[in-house]
Order: sequence, then structure tokens, then C-alpha cells
Amino acid sequence: MLAPGHYSDTFGVDNTSKHYLIKRTIKGSTLRAGVSFRRPAGGSLVIQSEVRLNTLAGEQCGWSYPRGFDGDQGLATGTAASWSKYEKKNDECADSDQLVLTVNPGKAYRELKGVPYELRIDEEPPVDSIANLPAAAADPVWTQMSGSTPREIVPGSSFPDAPLLQPGTYKTTLMPGELQLYRVKADWGQRIQAQMTVPEMAGAAGEALDGIRYLDTALISPTGEDVFAVFAKNVPGGSYTKAVLTKRGLVKGLTTKEIRYLNRNGANNQDTGTSTPGEYYLAVSLSRKASDKAFTIPLNLTVGVVGTAGAGKPEYVDGATPVSGESVTPSPTETPNATASTTPSEPGDSGDKNRAGEPVQGRSDSDDGTPVALVAGLGGGGVVLLLIGGLIVARLRKKPAPTQWPQS
Repeated sequence: MLAPGHYSDTFGVDNTSKHYLIKRTIKGSTLRAGVSFRRPAGGSLVIQSEVRLNTLAGEQCGWSYPRGFDGDQGLATGTAASWSKYEKKNDECADSDQLVLTVNPGKAYRELKGVPYELRIDEEPPVDSIANLPAAAADPVWTQMSGSTPREIVPGSSFPDAPLLQPGTYKTTLMPGELQLYRVKADWGQRIQAQMTVPEMAGAAGEALDGIRYLDTALISPTGEDVFAVFAKNVPGGSYTKAVLTKRGLVKGLTTKEIRYLNRNGANNQDTGTSTPGEYYLAVSLSRKASDKAFTIPLNLTVGVVGTAGAGKPEYVDGATPVSGESVTPSPTETPNATASTTPSEPGDSGDKNRAGEPVQGRSDSDDGTPVALVAGLGGGGVVLLLIGGLIVARLRKKPAPTQWPQS
């Protein structure tokens, strides 16, 4: 049984699903569950898993298929939510006090055997009214960003250790096959812009690059949706996420739509993924060749947040507050004693309607009262594996970059 929070687990040894029980603490709230993992090297061109959110009766509420492609950043993310823009006569997904999250490795179960994944649970209360809220955001137009003197930054290798970037310019180095993650916080009425710049490279750096490479980028919502605005206008390097890199360097931009509540009714991830504020993620990676020896390229990151913070902020029922996985530190589920009650409680039974996501202390739907153990926190083995890779990269990055930075 899971409360809102951030967890880690691993895919099993076969194609058996893993199930988690999520308790709704406010009637009519929106529950979101995000799953992400690094695809293992080699194997199939596409490695895809399945994420589903169902009622206890089996009604399907939301689903996604996190997939990682060979040759790109290798990060697979996906989100399943209880919200649907399609009204139903009896919407159990919106009213059930418990939902079941299912994670399945799909056809790639042999390749995903033992691979760690991260799990994020959020809960958002219903709003009082949508009458005065701004309409869903339109396709954005790139806003020119003024550069500043770059500051050194150490990238993260997983969501929990991604550094939080304030608007400004940063510099680092990037290795082939390395995935770098950064966090950028955005509020209602704002959108994120990120620009990656690789200067022209000569000498050893140009030779090591060895022809054409691909710089792969992504903007990811707090719960794991791919949210770059596909049809944004005037974006440097085009609005796609992959850019061709040669020794001449490149400039590549990405942006999201403005964060608005009614984006949740949109047709795709760039809409639904920008329907809540919070900490978004910027992912950057460089394609690798089998013959590569360790080398780095210089990289500049310029980050901006466009718009007025708080514009279009909704009012939630009874003044309730959303609970996001980034703001909760879950503790393991306690084992109830033999006399512990196993009667499901209704949302709000505690009398405190303003706190979503209280830690869940035991499974209430089990015939024998046996609890389902809470998934280990992100200090667990899955993140240790990710951080080991990060430490190796950090040691290699201590070597001087092949070229000097130009004056900013």
C-alpha cells in the first residue's frame, strides 16, 4: 500500500506484474502514478513496459507504456492517472477510495529482469470551480534568453540527485552514453525554456567526436510525462528533441507549454503533463559508438522560466493542498497487530480534509489483514546502482575537457 511519495523497486525475473494499492484521501481527487527506468544496453530496438491504474473492480482508469529506444538517452518514463476528460455515468475511477497500480515488464521481461525503476505517486484535490480558470495553453513562441557568465554545475544521474537549476547559464561536460538530469521548478502560469549549446570543437575533441553524433534531450513532468512542446515556434535548432552534433557544435532549445489546470483535458502528454506545477526535469545525453574511448565535450545550459508565477492558480475544495511525491518522505508500512481494524476508512474520516496523502499504515482490503510492505525508499538498491554509474562518470569528468571554453 502506497501513500504519495517517491519509491524504488525492480522488475521481477519473469513477466509477472507487480501491484500496489493506492488510497485516496480526498473524495474526487486526481491520483497520478509515474514509472521510470533506464533501459539496459543492447537488446531490442525498443524496450517497453506497461503501467496501469485500475479500480478494485477492474475498471481501467489510466495507462501508459514507458519505452526506451536503442541509441537515445535510454530513459523510459510513463504516467497513469485517475483523471479522464470523458464523463462517465458511474465514474469509479474518480470516486473509489482505493486504486490499484500495476507495473508489468511486458514482452521485454527477459531484458528488464532485475532492472530497477522509480515510482512516483501524487494526489491533487478537486477544484471548487473551473469557470474562471484560463483555457488550455496554446503552442508557445520561444522567448529570447539573455546569456550570463556560466557557472559550473555537476549533473545528476537519476531523478533524486538531479540538481535544482535557477534561471541562468551553467557549464559542464558530457560523455558519450551518459545521461544527465537537472530539475527546474515552474509554477502555475509559467513555462520552462532550456537551451543546450556545444561550441565548435577542434583538435583532439573534434577527432574524438568522430563524425556525426546525436544530442538527445527531453523535458519531463514531475510524474514522468514527456512534455516538450512539439509545435512550439522559433525554437533554436527546431522543436524536436534530437539534434545532430558535429565538430562545428550546435544550439538546441526545448520548451513546455504554459502550466494550466485545464491542460489536463488535452490530447497528449505535452498538455496533460503540464497541468500541475512542480519540479520538472531536463534530460541530456550524447550518443555513443562501440569503438569509443572515454572523452568529454563542453556543454552550456541556459535555463529560463517564462510567465507570471501563480497566474491561473485553481482553488481546491475545502482549501485542500495537493501532495506531490517530491514533498513527501514516506516511511515503511507498519505491521498491524492482531486486533488492528481492517475496515476501510472513507476519505476524510480523520476530520482533517485539508491534508491529502497521509501515510498509509496497513492494507485494509486483505482477508487476513496481512499488510503489503511499502516499497523501499530511494535510498535502496535501485538508486545505489544509478549512483554508482554517476560516481564513475564524475571521476572521468575530473579529467580536463579537450577544449577550452570560449569567453561568454
